[in-house]
Order: sequence, then structure tokens, then C-alpha cells
Amino acid sequence: VIAIVSSLLISIKHLDPLLLGEDYARSLGINTGLVRLFVGIIAGSSAAITVTYVGVIGFIGFASPHIARMLVKSGKSSVILPFACIIGGLLAILTNLFIRIVFQGSSVPVTAITSLFGAPLLIYMVSRMRGEYAWT
Repeated sequence: VIAIVSSLLISIKHLDPLLLGEDYARSLGINTGLVRLFVGIIAGSSAAITVTYVGVIGFIGFASPHIARMLVKSGKSSVILPFACIIGGLLAILTNLFIRIVFQGSSVPVTAITSLFGAPLLIYMVSRMRGEYAWT
């Protein structure tokens, strides 16, 4: 896990130019295909390792980057990514704590609670995008 996070932190400086488009990133000398492949492998590996050890926890991976972007108010990947990791961990811990306090003695899956909070966030994000993109 440490190797994956370290690799991702090293590649962050190449992600921000990609936000402005492939042509811009190429003009800076960035091999966009290699960066996309590398980040895809790192993201896939981290997701596989997390799901293997923890299980599927719905909506935390979706919610944490959006919450981080709202709190940090920055578009830079180098700022958002570490905060998204911290917020994702905090969401998992707080959800588990919530379940242990509210549902004492019963076995409620963490995914049930994260879905209750994540589904409204997904609906909110989609409704916000409606004006930006044509869905019809």
C-alpha cells in the first residue's frame, strides 16, 4: 500500500496538465499515454487491494474526492488527492463508529449506511451537472 501511495504521489505533478487537455500536456513534454496507463494501474491496484482486505464499501470512493474538492476549493490534483485519501478514511471510520453506537448488538453492513449517505450525494452531483452537459 505504501508503494502504491508513493507512486501516486510521485505522478501527481503530471495529472494537473492533463486536466487542461492532452494537447496542453503533450506540449509540456508529458507522455500522456504512459501517464494514463501508470495512473490506471495504480488506481486499479489500490482498488483491488482495498476490496480484498476490506470488502466493497460503496460510495466512499465516490464521495471523498468530491467532498475534498468542496472543502479545499482547489482544482489541483496535488492538493485534492491527499485530502481525498484522508476524507475517505475518516468516512469509513465515522460510518463504522455510527453503526457501533446506533445499532448496538446488531450486524448492519457498512455498505448499507454508506449507501444511505452516498445516494443523495450522487443525486446532488448529477443534478448539478445537468446545466453543464446535455443528457438528452
